[in-house]
Order: sequence, then C-alpha cells, then structure tokens
Amino acid sequence: MINESMRVYKTIFPMDCIVNGSSIFCELIVKVGDLVRFIDEGTYSKWFFSRYARVESITYDACGKGYCRVKWLWPVKYFQQMATISDFSADKFEVCNESR
Repeated sequence: MINESMRVYKTIFPMDCIVNGSSIFCELIVKVGDLVRFIDEGTYSKWFFSRYARVESITYDACGKGYCRVKWLWPVKYFQQMATISDFSADKFEVCNESR
C-alpha cells in the first residue's frame, strides 16, 4: 500500500522504485514489444553497445530480477556467429520507444 510518506523514483531503466523508509520496491517498466538499446559498458559492450532490439519476452529470477529476451533489429556479430536473439538482465537496456 502506497501512502504520502513514500516517494516514487523513476530510474533511467529498467525499474520504477518506491522508497518507504529503508525498503525499496521496484517494478520493471520495460514491456514486451518495447524498442530498447543496449547501454551496458561491461563485458558485452564490445559487441552489443548501442545496438537496438525489440523485447520478445521478460522473465524473473527467484530474487525478482528481470531478464529480457531481445531480437536485434540487425544481427550482431558475436565472435564467429551472427546473434539475432539474446538474453540479458533488463538493467543492460534503456527503453527507446514504449509499445503501449
């Protein structure tokens, strides 16, 4: 239950978070069909940074962390193969165009 003492924070992506004292409740704001861009600068940035994809499906692990299966708008060369579909945690993407 949300009351006036709670504040809502909209993160860059992928969650809306409600802060209530020391508790934080987050909900994914990415939806199936959204156009997203890979923004993570870590391990996979060499291949996927700034590439665009459509969200095909969303799943959650036991802790509630969201993961997206995406279909790249253009295949991405990943080692010796062309990746057309990938699975990454939702925090690796930003929403570019919401499908609502």
